[in-house]
Amino acid sequence: MKLLELRFKNLNSLEGEWLIDFSHAAYEQNGIFAIAGPTGAGKTTLLDAICLALYGRTPRLDSFSKSHNEIMSRQHAECFAELKFQIGQRTYSAAWSQRRARNRVDGNLQQIQRELFDVDSGKLLSSRIAEINQLTADITGLDFERFTRTMLLAQGRFADFLNAKEEERSPILEQITGTRIYSDISIKVHEIKTQEEKNLALLSAGLEGITPLSEDEVSALQASLQQLNHKLQQLNQQQQALRELIQWWEESAKTKQTEEELQRSLRENRAEAASFAPKAAMLALANKSLALIKDYTVLTGLRTTLKNNQDSLQQLAPKLSEATTKRNQTQEAYQRAQALHTQQAELLEQQTEHFKAVRTLDAEIKQQRLLLQNEERNLQQKQAHLKGTEKQLQLEQESYQNLQQSIRRAYQDFEAKGYALAQDPLSADSDELLDRLSHQREILNLKNRSEQLTQELRILETLSELFKNYHHQSAENHRTRQSLEALNESLLSLQTVATQHQQQLQVTEAQLAQAEAEHKLALVQQSLEQHRQDLVDGTPCPLCGALEHPWAEHDSANPAHTQQQLTQAKQAYKAAQEAVNHQQQQITQQAADIRALEQRLSDGLTAQQAHLDHLSAKASSLSDLNGDKQSWLHLTDINATADTLGLSEQALSSQKEQQQQQLKQLHTELSDREKMQHWAQEQRIELTQLKVSMSSLQSQLTNHQTSIASSEENLKGIQLTLDASKQSRYALFADDDPDAAEAQLKQKLSQLEQQLSLSRTAKDDAAIHFSQLNQRLQDLQHAVHTLSAELEAANDRFKTKLNNSAFVDEKAFVDACLEETERLILEQEQRRINDRNHLLTEQLKQTTAKLAELAAQQPDAPKELALCKAEWEQVEAQKAELNSMRGRDNEKLRSHFNAVERLAEQKAQIEAQEVITQRWRLLHELIGSADGKKYRNFAQSLTFEFVLHYANQQLAQMSDRYSLCLDPEPGSKLELYVADHYQGGELRSIKNLSGGESFIVSLALALGLSQMVGGKMQLESLFLDEGFGTLDEDSLDIALSSLANLQRGGKTIGIISHVAALKERIATQIQVIPMSGGRSRLEGPGIRAL
Repeated sequence: MKLLELRFKNLNSLEGEWLIDFSHAAYEQNGIFAIAGPTGAGKTTLLDAICLALYGRTPRLDSFSKSHNEIMSRQHAECFAELKFQIGQRTYSAAWSQRRARNRVDGNLQQIQRELFDVDSGKLLSSRIAEINQLTADITGLDFERFTRTMLLAQGRFADFLNAKEEERSPILEQITGTRIYSDISIKVHEIKTQEEKNLALLSAGLEGITPLSEDEVSALQASLQQLNHKLQQLNQQQQALRELIQWWEESAKTKQTEEELQRSLRENRAEAASFAPKAAMLALANKSLALIKDYTVLTGLRTTLKNNQDSLQQLAPKLSEATTKRNQTQEAYQRAQALHTQQAELLEQQTEHFKAVRTLDAEIKQQRLLLQNEERNLQQKQAHLKGTEKQLQLEQESYQNLQQSIRRAYQDFEAKGYALAQDPLSADSDELLDRLSHQREILNLKNRSEQLTQELRILETLSELFKNYHHQSAENHRTRQSLEALNESLLSLQTVATQHQQQLQVTEAQLAQAEAEHKLALVQQSLEQHRQDLVDGTPCPLCGALEHPWAEHDSANPAHTQQQLTQAKQAYKAAQEAVNHQQQQITQQAADIRALEQRLSDGLTAQQAHLDHLSAKASSLSDLNGDKQSWLHLTDINATADTLGLSEQALSSQKEQQQQQLKQLHTELSDREKMQHWAQEQRIELTQLKVSMSSLQSQLTNHQTSIASSEENLKGIQLTLDASKQSRYALFADDDPDAAEAQLKQKLSQLEQQLSLSRTAKDDAAIHFSQLNQRLQDLQHAVHTLSAELEAANDRFKTKLNNSAFVDEKAFVDACLEETERLILEQEQRRINDRNHLLTEQLKQTTAKLAELAAQQPDAPKELALCKAEWEQVEAQKAELNSMRGRDNEKLRSHFNAVERLAEQKAQIEAQEVITQRWRLLHELIGSADGKKYRNFAQSLTFEFVLHYANQQLAQMSDRYSLCLDPEPGSKLELYVADHYQGGELRSIKNLSGGESFIVSLALALGLSQMVGGKMQLESLFLDEGFGTLDEDSLDIALSSLANLQRGGKTIGIISHVAALKERIATQIQVIPMSGGRSRLEGPGIRAL
């Protein structure tokens, strides 16, 4: 993972919008850069911006929401962070932002916005907050915790670990490596084991409260219930006979009372009919007037309309005169505005060509000024480059002289010690000793080769077995894929049939709806059949008032026929629905089978890929061993040679101790000579480079001087051209602005156009208004003439019908007419009286017949009603007592059976709980503890061994002197030692390390954890936060040299520190500079304020 570009706005003290381009040449070339600034200036805010863009949180702030945002700069209404990064060959962009309502400082915080883009394709991968973190982790291979342990390294935490006591290291290591989960697992296992044991104890205690009955008690209860049921059956039969007799008495009394009430109601209804007689006569006259009401309504409408039109005609004459005057006035105003507009347009056209010439001169003057400014700026830059080159040449010359002096002093010091720079031959004894050591190395190499070939044989056997597994899994996947294709074809057929069934269901559903509507209509028509038979032509319909009744003689629909059609439609719809459901069940089952096969195929392909990956890994291991079949053919010869050389090894060992001291002295002298030669060679190379550099700088100096003279000549020529253009422009239009003059003319023309438009609109409105009034006058005159003729004809028709009616004159007709509401009320009242009289008469006949029927049903010698009720209550009391006894016995039996069932369930639960409890007891013995220590210590020892493995890989890149190892004592798992390979692999306690050595070890541990947590992800960008403040000058040099070794591995390393000495040692820097008001600004390569 490599960071390319960071853009953020208004985060903490870094107000405004900033962009940092990590792909800038300074970061690519140097590899190491410092993020420097005073404490509290905002250095760590840069790391917060990276975390915010990727994960929506920072190491210091876990979350943000609409209720709180602690990272937004004060007195600002928005903030954001956007990071562009590279994974392999693909580029992605992650963004986080939040703003306040209406972009006001006091506005409410709005919903957080997050986006993740694939920059190469321009595709938005997601904008949903809930899934972006997981998607980021899938792409980068790092979640937030792993990211902060791999790319943001706080090596000070490892320094605390190195200096802590052994009993204090466990919690520190847990925090560094994130192994808190193992303590939680151990504690959780202990808690679950304790809870399961409590559950088992509670279930066992529950057995004591369950006590079922004995078999004798159950038999006695069942016999008692049988006797009670027999007695209750006898009482029910006796009670039924009494109930029938009581019902006869009550029905007879009720029917007699009903007869009396009906007779009284009939008398009251007849009296009401007599009092309604005058209103009935009034209703008869009103019904007769209905034949004339239509013509009379037309007549009165015509009279009213004619009167209204005559009044409107009188009011229209003065309005028409006013409209004529206004039309003439607006026509004259429009003509005047049109003349002024034409005059102004001609003036603007005359001045346009003049303005164009002035603008052309202005553009030339502006271009010449730009050329003049650019040339002046170019001249200043060339002069600055000239000064820089002169200064750099002076520095190179001083460095060259200093280096010559340093070389002369080094040669003098070396010769003073008695050494010569040429390589002296070693003594004969040293040569013999080196030859024997060479034999020893050859023996060791042969033994290593033998072990390597044995390991290769094992790998070949493993490869054979893996090939078998791979081919077996491949065949199984092929069979699964064939089954899946067959099921997919079957599913397509089922879906086609299901579509046909669904269409048939829609057809039957429409037929069912139509059948239901027809049946409802038939029922309504049948209910109105009697009313249609009562209709008579010429008599108004009581519902609509019509005098003609064309439907009175039509046959109504047959409800029985429509009911049969409705039943058939329901059956067809039900059959179609069952077919659809059946088909859908088959499709669901088929889809489930397909998903199962797809999952099976996916698992098979995963297993096949795993076998293939394992094969590739083993093949790679076999390739690394560089073995082949020919090696086995030479193994016997190699072993024989090793045996022969073993004899020499014994002889050499006896002489080794005698010449040990002499060999050490020879190695020391040889090492000094080699170092001096290597140093001298480096200094000669550097002298040569300085000579080449000074020659190049001298050439650059000459080129800068020539270029400056050329720029000065160009500057003079441009100035002369500019002065000439200014004089021509002043002669043409002085210092006036052509745009302002043209705008003034256009503004006046625009005003005249608006006046012309308003005049045109007023003229048109006046003309339209006059035309409308004139048309209205003509329409009214025509309408009055037409209505007069229609009124006369309508009056004649009404008088003719009135003479043929029962009314003497128009007044008598008007007096007989009633309001429609009043007439309907009287009609309804008359119908109600008649209907009630008919209904009461029929009910009285039915009641009289029922009394006769009850008299015929009278039993022989019936008991009195009071005596029957008393006997019925006695029987009811006996039944209640017997039911109570039966209820108690049933409850005892029910409780018994429930107890037996609960007892069985309780025992089954106890057995199941014992299995669960035993499982957790076994797990507790392995890893469980109340404080989590048991599993945590075991996991931490394994984790720390991995950390040391990766740390030693990093340490080897920084220095070949040290490697980390655990205390060889079996009782200590977290005690660290350092093997010093310059001292024959001697083990040293980490407490004896110097400041620089401690820093290297701490940094190696931090980078080791980064590599372990990062897994296979290639991390090309790292950040170290502090840890340099406690180092002295020498230790700081060692630390930076170690980091330089890492940089040569392709990593870009950012060091966050407030140590001033870093400025002198790290050329590339991002400066965080405090300003007033608690604000800061950024300076450095690739940084821009947007």
